Amino acid sequence: MTPETTGQFVAFVVIVTSGRTATALAVIDGAGAPLSPSQVSDRVLVASATMTATLDLLERRGWIRRVPNPADRRSVLIEITPEGRATADQLLPGIRTLERSIMSALTAGERTHLLDMLAKVLARTAAVASGPPEPLHGQRNRPARLAPPHDTEPGPPPPPGTVTAAPQRHS
Repeated sequence: MTPETTGQFVAFVVIVTSGRTATALAVIDGAGAPLSPSQVSDRVLVASATMTATLDLLERRGWIRRVPNPADRRSVLIEITPEGRATADQLLPGIRTLERSIMSALTAGERTHLLDMLAKVLARTAAVASGPPEPLHGQRNRPARLAPPHDTEPGPPPPPGTVTAAPQRHS
C-alpha cells in the first residue's frame, strides 16, 4: 500500500467504525424504550458479534447501560444514558454534515440514480430472503496460494543423472 492508499484505508475504517458506533447510539436513542442487543443489531444491520463489541465500546464510554430484562432474567436490555443522549445530540449532526460532504462528489441526478439502484438491490434482497432457502451449488475459484499441492505423495526418486531444480529461497 502506498501512503496515499493507506491513508484512504484508515479514513475508511474510521468512518465505518465511527458510523456504526454513531448509528447504534442513534438507534438506541431513537427507540424510546430499552432494546435487546439483537434488536439493536437487526436495526443497525450488523452481525451480533460486531454489535457486542460496539455495545461494549458504548458502555465503556458511559453512553449506554445494560439492564436486566424484566421479562427474561437470562437477557439484558440496552438503554441510553444521559451522557449518551448528549453525545448523540452533538455527534449526529456532524456525521450528517460529513455524509453530505462525501456525497457532494455526485450530482443530484447521480445521487438519485444511486438511491434508485440501491432500492432495487434492497428490494431484490428482500425478495430472495422471503423465499424458501435454495441449496447453493458452485465451484469455488480457489486462489493458487490456497490450492493443495498437486503432488503430496512422495514418489520414486528421479533416475540418476536427472537435473532437478534447486529449492528456491524466499527472503
